[in-house]
Amino acid sequence: CCCCCCCCARVPGWQAWITEASVALRTVLFKLPYGDQALFVQRGALQAVQGFPDWTVMEDVGIVQRLNHLSPPAVVPHTVVTSGRRYKQLGFWRTVASHQAMMMGWAAGLGHQQLLQLYEACSNARTKQ
Repeated sequence: CCCCCCCCARVPGWQAWITEASVALRTVLFKLPYGDQALFVQRGALQAVQGFPDWTVMEDVGIVQRLNHLSPPAVVPHTVVTSGRRYKQLGFWRTVASHQAMMMGWAAGLGHQQLLQLYEACSNARTKQ
């Protein structure tokens, strides 16, 4: 019901390799592709999970988890090139840390309003640097 391609962020040097390898590993091992990985979903599957959640953040995580209840995603052997803008603007490690903070908040059961506040706090911390 769901297919995805692994992403290749436009990040210079070794950082691109780390990003690509970790995304591919997460997708294959944990069946958790996210929005920057070109999700292809059949209409019936999207209707069965009542579409994308109406959330400001983490909506890609929400839809993937819903779809995983129907069937795990199929990973197609193609690469999608995504923007490396955040990595370039904010720095590689800060971007990775903010993504991990959001996932930890999600896993800990934070509500969507709390996740939005966490996202905004990470964004504000990034712009002050």
